[in-house]
Amino acid sequence: MLAARCLLCERTGTWAIALRPALQRLGHRVYETRTLDACWDEIAVSPASMVGIEVTADNLEQVVAWMCRLRTAFAAVRVIALGHRGLECCQWVLRQAGAAHVVFSPRDTQSVVQMVQRHLGAAPDKDATDRERIWQRLPWADEQITNTT
Repeated sequence: MLAARCLLCERTGTWAIALRPALQRLGHRVYETRTLDACWDEIAVSPASMVGIEVTADNLEQVVAWMCRLRTAFAAVRVIALGHRGLECCQWVLRQAGAAHVVFSPRDTQSVVQMVQRHLGAAPDKDATDRERIWQRLPWADEQITNTT
């Protein structure tokens, strides 16, 4: 199993173009898929990932059903639904299906980038030992403790 990744499932490439520069500046690689099945396979490899899903009028029903299944199978994954302004009336359906955030314009990338940063920053480091993971969560983890005895 891999550490959490930033996955983007879309056919058009619009969202990848909008999000990739800001995410790369923060050190996050964007892994792209073109189908929900391919995205599911990537999530299975990295089940704590942040996933952006392109929602269109044509795939809305399929995406909602997919997100409902995803919540059951992979509790740690977070989904951001990425649509266009014509789908704003579907926002609450997408949220009910499991979307942590819904965005309707590729110009509104700031909130998406912040959510990705927060989620990937909070994801456990799969290469760290249990002891290291516990130490990193302690309030004094950033302080260097030296033994003076």
